[in-house]
Amino acid sequence: YYPIVDDSADLPTYTVEGVKGGQNNVRLVGCKCNTATFRSETNSPLQVELNVVAMSGERDAVDLATPSYTSWLATPPMMHGGMSFDATDEAWLGGASGPECRMIEWTLNNNLDIEGYTNSTDRKIIPVGLFEVTGSMEIPYNSVTKGFWAEMVAAAKVKFQVEYSDG
Repeated sequence: YYPIVDDSADLPTYTVEGVKGGQNNVRLVGCKCNTATFRSETNSPLQVELNVVAMSGERDAVDLATPSYTSWLATPPMMHGGMSFDATDEAWLGGASGPECRMIEWTLNNNLDIEGYTNSTDRKIIPVGLFEVTGSMEIPYNSVTKGFWAEMVAAAKVKFQVEYSDG
């Protein structure tokens, strides 16, 4: 997600509908994305985990929209093997492609205040906290990546780009 830089702006809201264990229909209204985690490991697909906070909810809503997964199922998943890790702006690489990245994970966090209830079930607002990005990655230490890790340990600014493609 992206940080809100205008103090008068607010995060967009969504309605999320789902079925819990085939028993209860649930509609969550006024959802805002709190965190989005992207995880990618060798020989695995890209995984995305979203955490949302809703203003109110309703059980057993009878008119849920029927989802269609036809186009989604026909699309191949984004695999870690289709990921390119580019750090070509770094002098130590000499314009070569980036080092082998075995695992990468990053989380975008809007730090929503989840305690903003007006009664036991509804919220009037969901205040947004300080936007932050955290993450981790696993890159082997060897003669090619030694310079990359030296800059990371020295806490120098290291610029890199991760891109997934259908290959």
